[in-house]
This record gives sequence, structure tokens and C-alpha cells, in this order.
Amino acid sequence: MESKRKNLIDRIAGLIEGGEFPSGKLPSERDFAETLGVSRGLLREALVTMEGMGILDIKGREGIYVTGRDIASSLDGVISGVMLWPHETMDQLMEMRRLVEIPASGLAARRRDESDVNRMKKCLRELEKLEKSSTDADGARWDSLLHMSVVDGAKNKLLSRVFEGVALLMERYIGDTRRRLFANPGLPDEVLFQHRELVKSVEIGDERRAMEITEDHLRIADRLFRQGHP
Repeated sequence: MESKRKNLIDRIAGLIEGGEFPSGKLPSERDFAETLGVSRGLLREALVTMEGMGILDIKGREGIYVTGRDIASSLDGVISGVMLWPHETMDQLMEMRRLVEIPASGLAARRRDESDVNRMKKCLRELEKLEKSSTDADGARWDSLLHMSVVDGAKNKLLSRVFEGVALLMERYIGDTRRRLFANPGLPDEVLFQHRELVKSVEIGDERRAMEITEDHLRIADRLFRQGHP
């Protein structure tokens, strides 16, 4: 789990266990972020992850509630499950990515706004920098954020919530495939080209091209993952 998010989850879990929220309801995202001294984006990632763990229940405008589930066992269970990384789970993740990302990229080409495109371009610039460097330390993060930005561009909050809920597995999956990617001459350039084409097609509103390039991209990702998990 990305260290900042994990540390924040631990802090929030500590507050819950310490009885800081006797009503069972957490403060609003804005107030809570100010109290914790973190960005709302990072806080939201942590809260969505904790919802996936069964610790919190996010009810939209009604607020964020503690479920009452045992926190220690929830944290241990999710983290150990991810560390074991069952192949079946990753197969299901890949299936979910195809079901969500391909149509979402088409919707993004139709519905995206300037802020969505700017986020995609920022991720793309960071990936281009890594392409020229000797390390890919942040590659999984920016790769994952790029795909998240495309899904967000579809303007479907339910799709975005589903995608955010598997953010931890996504980063692990992409990190693994990127390590294999750089062991295959020529593939890094091809994948970077696909990322550029995806952003371009979404920006110009080419729904068909956005879906085609996403499908091709996920096909390569699946192949790379299976190289190490036969």
C-alpha cells in the first residue's frame, strides 16, 4: 500500500479506536482533511480504501460512518490478503478492468472536461519523465492515476467509486506488469504510445479510438502479468 495512504489509514483507525467519534459519524471530508493536515484527495483515497475494508460506510451526502467492524482484523485481513496476492483475485481484477475501463474510456471521450484532460496530461508527463530516467519508482502510481483520471472523465460517480475501491490492488498489479514491461525491449515505447493515444483520443472526443486503444493496452497488461503468473 502506498505509504502516505497507509499511514493515514493507520491514523484514522487510531482515532476511531480511541473513541474520537462517539456518534459513529466522521467529520466532513473538508473539515477532516483540515484537522489531519492532509489533502482532500489523499483523505478520500484513504476513506474509500477503508470502506473497501469494511471499516467505514460512505453514504454520500449523509456522511461517513463507522461500521462497528473490528478494525484490527479488518486491516490485518486486507493487507495479508493483498500480500498473498492470489492469482484468482488478479484474474478477477483484470476482468473488472476490461468491463469498466473500455466503455469508460468511450464515455470519457464524450463527457470529459478541461480539468479531466489536464489531470490525464499531468500523469502522462510524469510517465514520459520516467521513460527517460533510470528508475521507474513512481511508475505504478502515475500509471494507475492516469487510468483513474480516464474513468473519472466518464462522469459516472458509481464507476469512479468502484475503481477507487480497488486502488490498492491496481497499484500492485500495475507495479508488477511495469517491472516485466521494462524487461521486454520495445514494449515500453509501445505502452507509452498507447498512453499518449488514449489521452489524445479522449481529448479530441474520439470515442471509438479511445475504446480500441484501451482494449489493446489491457491486452498487453494481461499478457505481461501472466508471464510471471502462469
